[in-house]
Amino acid sequence: MTVPVIRRSLLMWTILMLMALIIPTSVQLCQQWQKFNRAFEYVEQQVAYRLTQNAAVLPLISPGSNAAELNHKFPQIVAIESLPDSTGMDHRITPDGKGRYWLNNRWQKVRELVDLQPVVAAALQHQPFHRLTLNWQNTVLFSVGSSKVRGLWHWSATFTQEIQPFTLTASASPQWQAIKVWPALLLAILATALSLLLHQFQRQRQADRRAQFYQDSRLNALGEITTGMVHEINQPLTAIMNWLQGARLLLAKGDLALLPDALDKALEQTQRIALLLQRFREHLEQREVVLDAVDVKQTWLRVEDLLAREIREGNIMIQRHFGPHPIVVNADPLWLEQVLHNLLSNAIQAQNQQKKGWVQIRCRTEGNHVLVTLTDGGTGFSKEALEHALMPFFTTRNDGIGLGGTLAETLVLRMNGKITLSNHADGGACIQLQFQTGEPK
Repeated sequence: MTVPVIRRSLLMWTILMLMALIIPTSVQLCQQWQKFNRAFEYVEQQVAYRLTQNAAVLPLISPGSNAAELNHKFPQIVAIESLPDSTGMDHRITPDGKGRYWLNNRWQKVRELVDLQPVVAAALQHQPFHRLTLNWQNTVLFSVGSSKVRGLWHWSATFTQEIQPFTLTASASPQWQAIKVWPALLLAILATALSLLLHQFQRQRQADRRAQFYQDSRLNALGEITTGMVHEINQPLTAIMNWLQGARLLLAKGDLALLPDALDKALEQTQRIALLLQRFREHLEQREVVLDAVDVKQTWLRVEDLLAREIREGNIMIQRHFGPHPIVVNADPLWLEQVLHNLLSNAIQAQNQQKKGWVQIRCRTEGNHVLVTLTDGGTGFSKEALEHALMPFFTTRNDGIGLGGTLAETLVLRMNGKITLSNHADGGACIQLQFQTGEPK
């Protein structure tokens, strides 16, 4: 055998041996990487889900919200407190140390303490990384693992939320001791081909599932707020139905004189729905509120007109105490109407088991503020209701969804106002609203 032949044989043998070593090893390394990649994607999904929950809950809480009840549903939210005066208006995140951070709501002057470490620890218990960190503006919010070990593989994911723009990073290294060096060459080649096919298929499935997961998370988080929108829009829809039914009766009787007024009322409620949708979108996006001078008496009279049928059927007597001069507050006209509508509707429903009832509104000016006090002849708030009536999803009615009080408080706070619940001396409910005095037009 000549030297060239020997050399070619040795070269071929070397190539075959290298293939026998490299191909199976590469396959197993790819499998290890896929496990780490799936673990990282799972952590990413869990963190994204919690961040979506945090953003959805933040507009609904207030300084008086019960953190323990909220923590039962959202374990990562561990505390709620008033926003310190020292917190700047542009500070949306305040690191708290120990892997926690405060998520600030500058509109409602409240913040929630978020702890994502238990979520990450539970997700990584079967596939630990050398190091996993959550960063915000070059600040490490929390870190799991050792900073001394540098991994060969690295992952990074950026969350595009406006109020929580975090970056999740991780690193890991191959587990060389688990590599089987001498599998059969044919099996290694077949496994490589199959692995590549499966890898592409799995990546596509993971991409589809991840896209569906983010869509479901967004819909679930916004679904709770959307329920509140449905609750508010149902009121003008009911009024539209009543006015259109009245218009049909007028047509049947041939009484056309009152028909334009009925149609105008229905059109007014249709326009109100459009304004409600616009205001809810602004509320969800936390846009800056532009307030104007609003006459409280005129707004209240419109609310009475909207609920005229409920007032009549409930045999409710309305007592008004506004004084001889117009009282003007600095507010959003539609939001103030929504708040008063919710409060009057609740007062009527609280007396639906009585033969007759009453609701009193009293409005007075104290310095630079206007106090609007509503009382009714119902049974008043229970001790539990006084503590939780403004919490999201708390309700004492079987058909209630528990968002009316929360939305009312949110709108009042965004108008720089204040809402207080109590019971008056005769036992009925007493709700006091405080607004800044507006300049008459």
